[in-house]
Amino acid sequence: MTSLGEPPADPLTGGGASQLSPQPTAAPRRWWQQRGTRIALLAAGAVFFLAVSLWPVVRGLSRMGMAQWWENQALAHEFEGNLKQAIADIDQAIAMAPNDLNYYVARAKLHLEAGDTKASLADFEHVIKANPNHAEAYQGRSRVLQREGRHAEALPDLTKALELSTASDPDPWNNRAYGRALANTELSEGLADIERALKLLRRQQADDLAAAADAALVVASYRGAEAGFLDTRGYLQHLLGNQQQALDDLNRAFELHKDYRKAALDEARKMKANAARMTYLQTHLDHTDAVIVHHRGLVHRALGQEKEADADLRWADELGYNPAAGVE
Repeated sequence: MTSLGEPPADPLTGGGASQLSPQPTAAPRRWWQQRGTRIALLAAGAVFFLAVSLWPVVRGLSRMGMAQWWENQALAHEFEGNLKQAIADIDQAIAMAPNDLNYYVARAKLHLEAGDTKASLADFEHVIKANPNHAEAYQGRSRVLQREGRHAEALPDLTKALELSTASDPDPWNNRAYGRALANTELSEGLADIERALKLLRRQQADDLAAAADAALVVASYRGAEAGFLDTRGYLQHLLGNQQQALDDLNRAFELHKDYRKAALDEARKMKANAARMTYLQTHLDHTDAVIVHHRGLVHRALGQEKEADADLRWADELGYNPAAGVE
């Protein structure tokens, strides 16, 4: 950045004023007439004009930076389990960047995590009204409706999110498949959705592995994703009455997630995650296990394997299975 402290040296003399004595008959030059001063004034004027012209941009960049800082604070407080403070942090981010819809999405997710479905729904609907093509907002609103037990009402939002998403993204297909399972409707269509999701996931994994610097980390990450997708397919197979296929999928999902769990915790320790973040990670890993194990318990019960069913359903509850809190 250019300093405005000292005027620039005169390019002819090397000083701020002429080193030659003026002629006796010449009128002395005023300070604003001296060459170095004129250059300094022109430069200062140009900088002032530029600053005035760019101030809205600079101010906007500054506010964006502050908004991002508040978002980082919110994430830290979320990891600590302090959702009230995390929401307050995102409120500050929105105050800094009120037109950035991503902050409303972030706040909606925090409200939902805190169990405030009304506030979460209001934020998601604000985003959809402002941008009817915001895929993540439709996905988020569907989660709110599911939390309230309105599973059939969530399906149009899941379809809209899928239509607005990238064609190669497997997640929207899995989301709609699982939504159909939760609503216990369109189960054959749900099975077609999850098969599509698995196909896209494996294609995505192959692409990422080809470009990966750490192949082991990529493989571990995709094991976690595949576990979730196989849980969806296993639950659909259970609802369709295909219990052995369901059990095979759920057993495989459990093993894949066990591998992912170990890799995720090892990576967190390697990154020296603090105790709060480790607890946060372990809780979310437990919740995924809870859903898989609960579904497997239902399959065991359908197969008449009461001992295994009771053990799995009890274990799922211990791990935190709780539809009212969104763990389903």
